[in-house]
Amino acid sequence: MDCAGIRTSDGLHGHKLCGRVEHSMDTRLRGTGAGSRFQNISDEENANSFMKQYGDFSFYSIEPSDRILVSTGGAFAIRDPESRNILVIGLNDGYGATVPAAVRPYLVDADPATQVFSTERDFALLVPDEDGNRLVPWGANIAPDHDVAKLRNVRSVYANGGAFAFIYGQRSANGEWLGAIGNPAFGGEVPASLHLPLYNDPPQSIYSTFDAFAVLTRSGKVHAWGNRANGGEISAAAKAMLDGMIVTRIVATMSAFCAIDDDYRLIAPWGNPAHGGTIPSDRFASIVDDDGVKSIVGARAAFCAITRRRGKAVSWGLAAQGGDMSERAKVFAAYGNIVMCKASSWAFCMVNARGDAEAWGATSHGGTLPDTASDTDMGVLMAESGAIPAIRAIFLEKMRKNVVDTDDDDAVEAAATHLASSMDRVGPTADIVDGIVTVHANDASFFLTSQDANGATKQVLAWGLAHGGGDLSPPVRDVLLDSRITAVSCTNGAYGVVANRGDTEGAVTVWGATLQQLDAGQIPRIPPTIAQKLSGGIAALYSIKRPPPLNPAAPSVRPSFAARHDDGSYVLWGGSVENEIIVPGEINPFSPGDWSARHRRRRYYYI
Repeated sequence: MDCAGIRTSDGLHGHKLCGRVEHSMDTRLRGTGAGSRFQNISDEENANSFMKQYGDFSFYSIEPSDRILVSTGGAFAIRDPESRNILVIGLNDGYGATVPAAVRPYLVDADPATQVFSTERDFALLVPDEDGNRLVPWGANIAPDHDVAKLRNVRSVYANGGAFAFIYGQRSANGEWLGAIGNPAFGGEVPASLHLPLYNDPPQSIYSTFDAFAVLTRSGKVHAWGNRANGGEISAAAKAMLDGMIVTRIVATMSAFCAIDDDYRLIAPWGNPAHGGTIPSDRFASIVDDDGVKSIVGARAAFCAITRRRGKAVSWGLAAQGGDMSERAKVFAAYGNIVMCKASSWAFCMVNARGDAEAWGATSHGGTLPDTASDTDMGVLMAESGAIPAIRAIFLEKMRKNVVDTDDDDAVEAAATHLASSMDRVGPTADIVDGIVTVHANDASFFLTSQDANGATKQVLAWGLAHGGGDLSPPVRDVLLDSRITAVSCTNGAYGVVANRGDTEGAVTVWGATLQQLDAGQIPRIPPTIAQKLSGGIAALYSIKRPPPLNPAAPSVRPSFAARHDDGSYVLWGGSVENEIIVPGEINPFSPGDWSARHRRRRYYYI
C-alpha cells in the first residue's frame, strides 16, 4: 500500500492512513477553517479550547475520532469490533471501572452504533434501541436511582468534568429540549428557567468548562448553567454583549467561556473573572480596533486572541499563567502576522508568518518536579532550547521553495504578510507551501513537528521542562526524523508518537515523565512483549489525562497511554493502569481481575 503521508483537510477526524486512523494532528485551520464538526461543534472550537469539547474527557490534544477507546481520568472503555463487547478496564478508585449490574447487559454484543462518552469519573453509552436510543450512564457522579425515562430520544451528548448534558431529538413530553445527568454542582441538572427561552429557539450545541455548560441556540443566543463561578452564570456585562451578538463560536478554558459573533468583530467572555471570564477594557479595545478576532485559544486559566486585520495577539486571564505577556512577548505580539498559537496548561506559544516564535507563561508539570524547578517563564525555556532560530529556519526554507529571496527582508516581509492574510483562522497548525507545521503541548512543554507534503518529518523541536517532554534526547530525535509521523498524543507530562519508518508501520515512540513519575513517557521493559508490540502495527494511540492543578505543582496525577494494535490487542502502560497487553476476547466477562501490587488497589475488567 502506498503511504502518502498526511494529506487531510482537517487532521482531526479519523482519516485512514495505510489502514490506520490518523489522529491528534491538530486542525489545519486554512481557508474558512471551520473544518468538520462533531455534534455541531467545529474542529477549530475543539482544538482551541483547553477543555476538549467532543464528549470525551481530554485536554491538550484531541483523542482519535474513531471513539473505539474512550477514557475517564482513570479507566478506559474499549469497543471491541470483533466480539462487539465493550471492555472497561481500570483501577477501583472511582473512575468508572466498576460497572453496575444493571449496565452490564449493554456492554455485551453491543450495537456497533453505540457511542461512548466520558467525564473525569463517569462513562455513558448512547445505545440504539427499538424506540430510538437511550443514554446509559454510570460512575461516581451518577445516582443509582436516576430517572431512565429522561434519558431516551437523545440527539447528541456532551460532557464536562462531572456531568453529561444532552439535546433531545425532539422536545420531550414536558416541552424540554435539554437534559443532564451527573453532579448537580457541575450542571447535572438543567434549571427549570432555562427551558422556556429554548422552547422556540432550539439548542444547536453545548460547550463545557470543567464544571459548567453553555448552550448555543440555532439563532445564535447563549445560555449557561452549572458552577456559577466557572461559567455557569453569565455576568451582566457579558449578557449585555451577548444580547447584541449572533454567536457562531465558543471557546473554553477550564473555568471560563468566550463567545465570538458571526462576523468575528465582537467577543464576550464570562466565567471566573480572574481566569479569563473578564477581559480588561484596554485589551478589549485593542481587539475591536483591529476589526475583531480570527481565533481565540484557551489555556487552563487564560485566553489569547489573534486579531483579524493585523494578526496581533492579545491575552487575558490569570496573569502568571499566560494572561499577562512578558515584555518581550508584548513587543512580538504587537508586530502581528501571527499564524500559529497553542496553549499548554499555564503558557502560550505563538509563531508569526516569518517564522519568528515566542512563548510566555509559567511552566511545571503534574509529575515529580526536578529539584531546580520553579515557575519559570516558558519564554525563557523556549529561548534556551534553541527552538526559536530552528522554527525561523523552517519558515525561511518554505519561502525559498516558493521562490522568495530570503536575503531580501522586504521580500520576506511581503511573503509573510501574504501568508498571514490568507489565514482567516489561527490555531496549532500552519499549512505552508508544501507541508504542515504543528505545535503540540502538555502541562510542562511544547513539541513542534514540521512535515513535507508526503508526511516525511523534516524537523522536530521541544521546549519546556525536560522531565515533562521538553527535551528530545538524540536517539528519540533521530528516530522521529527518520519517520513519517501519523499521530501525536500526550498525557499530562509525556508525548507519544505513532510513525511509519521504512517498511515498518505504526511504531510508537514516547518521552517525557517516566513510569517512576506515574506517567507514560517510558515504554515498560517488563513484560518485554510490550516493547515488541509497540515496535510496529499500532493503529491508534489513546490517553488517560487528569485535570492539571490551578497552579503549577507536583501532584500525583497518574496519566496513561493505550495503543490499539492491528491484531486486535491493546497495550496499556502508565500511572493508572497495569503495564500489560490485553486481548478483549480472552478476558472473562465481568471479572474483578486481580490485586495490583503496583497500585495497591484492585483493578477491574468488565465486558
